[in-house]
Amino acid sequence: MSKLKIGTKVFLKPINNKARSGNIPVQEYEVKSVARKYFEVWQDERETSALKFYIENNSHVTKYSPDWKLYFTMQEIVYLKKNLRAYLNTGLIRMDGNMRDHLLTWINRILRVHGLRWMI
Repeated sequence: MSKLKIGTKVFLKPINNKARSGNIPVQEYEVKSVARKYFEVWQDERETSALKFYIENNSHVTKYSPDWKLYFTMQEIVYLKKNLRAYLNTGLIRMDGNMRDHLLTWINRILRVHGLRWMI
């Protein structure tokens, strides 16, 4: 998005540590301030829910591992899930028995860390 404006609705998907529990859904936030390097989003009108993101790459500003991935539309998130599911269902993964189950278990763990809730 080239020009951020105050009042724009954005969607935040939990990632990394925030996504490990698997209980946090995608949340809708609103852009409340735009500065030179950062922009800030709030949920509702609560300043305590404020999160800061870099303008250049839309990544969460934090000293540690980022907890949120920002999307401008819900369709972006749905598209990502559909493409991943389609790829895994193509049959390119041809394994038998325990090896396939083990691989699919790890894929589910990776998806959960990235905030995707697709169970194989």
